[in-house]
Amino acid sequence: MLTTTQHHFAERQLAFYFFLVVQQYGTTPCGNKGQPVLWCPQQALNVEEFPRLRVAIIRQLMANRSGAVS
Repeated sequence: MLTTTQHHFAERQLAFYFFLVVQQYGTTPCGNKGQPVLWCPQQALNVEEFPRLRVAIIRQLMANRSGAVS
């Protein structure tokens, strides 16, 4: 596992688990409930394109990519 993060809201708690994928998969990713999902290299992530709560996650993933400890 690469990293985890949690968000706590009044009505629910969300936990995100990130894994480093080292193999290429021949299938197209899909969300369990029809939400959009995309495989992309970390360097292709652009924080300006994501909702505010996800920016911290993306920054943490980028730090892990460079070998930094968060």
